[in-house]
Amino acid sequence: MKKKIMGMMLAVSLAAVCMAGCSSTSANVQTASSDSEDAEAVEEDAQEDADADENYRSAAFELVVNAKNEEKTVETLDEELGDVVAVSRDYKIGCVVKSLEGSHWQEVARGYEEMAEELGIEVDIQGGVTEDDMTGQLAIAEAMIEKEYDALILSPITESNLDPAIEKAITKEIPIINVDFEIINTEYPYIHVVGMEDFTPEGQWVAEYFAEHLPEGSQVAHIEGLGGAVAANQRRDGFVGTVEEMGVLEMVSSQPGNWDRETAYNLTANLITQYPELKGIYCANDGMALGCVEAVENSGKDIMVFGTDGIPEAVSSIKEGKMTGTVSAFGYYMGREGIKAAVRLLEGQELPQKAITEVSILTEDNVYDYYPE
Repeated sequence: MKKKIMGMMLAVSLAAVCMAGCSSTSANVQTASSDSEDAEAVEEDAQEDADADENYRSAAFELVVNAKNEEKTVETLDEELGDVVAVSRDYKIGCVVKSLEGSHWQEVARGYEEMAEELGIEVDIQGGVTEDDMTGQLAIAEAMIEKEYDALILSPITESNLDPAIEKAITKEIPIINVDFEIINTEYPYIHVVGMEDFTPEGQWVAEYFAEHLPEGSQVAHIEGLGGAVAANQRRDGFVGTVEEMGVLEMVSSQPGNWDRETAYNLTANLITQYPELKGIYCANDGMALGCVEAVENSGKDIMVFGTDGIPEAVSSIKEGKMTGTVSAFGYYMGREGIKAAVRLLEGQELPQKAITEVSILTEDNVYDYYPE
């Protein structure tokens, strides 16, 4: 009997061990299965995030493609869409200016940088070595496309020098914003943030200012930008054409200064010698106008000098009574609006094809209204 009881106890013990073993094996199988499911879930989440990243950029690109052919001021857009105060992702935006050597483009770049910093996003700002470095600017744009930034903000040197890069960006569905003069081929989809669609009125305004403030028959001259550049040509046509059309001033010279301050200084010195009765000079950018002012000061003559762009040094010169005025596109604010446009698109907000920023003539009469300090 005793042996029988012991045998029964042994059997029970063996059964318990078997049950424990089976339970342990089942738990291990469940754990392995759970780990596998967790890994798959993580992988699915990662894929969803990757798809979402790709989708938001594609969605922004579609907003550009389908943008209505209309224009609104940036103030109107702020009223309709609200301020851009926060973003849902850490966007990276590539910004290609003509050249960071030019004072106007330095102001545009400063606007890009400060607006991006306020929004907590990353920007890469680059430009050609000079404002005629078309090959260098193209290489920069193409390199940015390979980095697959969320958006590109472009200011091409000519109407076509960035076309190869733009076509690649379109293939990758990268939204494009054209800041400053509308120069990109209109067959391409892009949003345009601009002060002027056409620079001709800038030259026209200066011609009208001279006609209003100079004696009838006064001699005037123009120092152009880079030969062949669209902005240079249009400012020249606006100024020269208006002077000739009004018939109250004498147009004596229009020569390329190539956006260069020293070149403008030398041209002005020669003009003063050649035309002792010269009363007004319009320069296609402020850098050249500042060189022109130096030459006028050295001559001791009383000659009105107008520039274009509204860079800080020109504003200071106007306040000091040296430069007569400038046609200001407020590059800093244009840069800020370029970043805002890119972020609005990436956040899914619809924009018109053109967002218009302010352009104004600055003279001693109103310069403190815009720049009190």
